[in-house]
Amino acid sequence: MQARRLIPLLLLLTLPVAALAEGYQRAPISRESALLRSAFIPGLGQIEQGRTGRGALWAGGAAALVGGTFFAHMEYHSAAKDMENAEASYRRAVAGGQGIAAHAQLLEMKRLAPIADDRYDLRRNLEIGLALWWAGNLVDTWLFGGPADSAAAGDGAALPGHLTPVLQRGAAGLAWTIAF
Repeated sequence: MQARRLIPLLLLLTLPVAALAEGYQRAPISRESALLRSAFIPGLGQIEQGRTGRGALWAGGAAALVGGTFFAHMEYHSAAKDMENAEASYRRAVAGGQGIAAHAQLLEMKRLAPIADDRYDLRRNLEIGLALWWAGNLVDTWLFGGPADSAAAGDGAALPGHLTPVLQRGAAGLAWTIAF
């Protein structure tokens, strides 16, 4: 079962290197197909356009924001549940005529309310950041992945600002280059 999950990952890692072998000509990628791929997985369109560094940046940023949003959601859910429990205890204490216990639960609710509000705000801000990051990824795919970029990337030369694996003649193997 684990091998079935590992094979696609290994193919994703090895196929781009094989595609850059000497004499290989990559088929031109349209902006529309790259944009569609980046809409589902941020950075995938940039990687397919030959802009590996930017694609990794967009994918890594989106993964970090998704993870942060998930954990912020779990923290907010926990704080909201604590608030609900304190409110239920307060109502039981008031209904039972326990003034001291009711006052203690009221103080606990006042302590928990700003914590829940802060965690809600953090989650909302991370969701907004994720949406903006995703939109920026789409704008980057559309604006900087035109036909001129695709044609220039087909010859194996590194474009300015791109992280491209290239095979160098006379070298012992694969070299990573960054052109600015």
